[in-house]
Amino acid sequence: MNWVTTGADIGTMLTGTSAATATILWGRDRVREWKAERDARRVRNWSGYIIREGVATWFVRVVEDESTKWSERVILDVVNGDGTPNAAMAHALRMIAQGDGMLSRSPTAAQWHFLEDLRRVRFGAPGGYPIN
Repeated sequence: MNWVTTGADIGTMLTGTSAATATILWGRDRVREWKAERDARRVRNWSGYIIREGVATWFVRVVEDESTKWSERVILDVVNGDGTPNAAMAHALRMIAQGDGMLSRSPTAAQWHFLEDLRRVRFGAPGGYPIN
């Protein structure tokens, strides 16, 4: 074995090591990009494509009943914004609860503002709403 062969072997090992390092670094960066894309998609799927009319909301008051105070039963009065009873919305709430088997949280104030802005800009705007 001479110095040329030894030098070639060392060069081959260094090249292999740098290629492996580059592959590991590329893979790590790609995984970070995938996670960032997934997180952006999750935010966009809620905030970017749901119009405000698709978010069902009800004004409700909890009826305090001593017999059901510490049980799993919650009694609600469905009311208008001014506190008057709203039988039509109560029926809609009952249908949603029976059909879906659940109720969802209402959007945060920022999400609600975004949905109002989205509706105002998107309908009639030729370019739509820019989603980042």
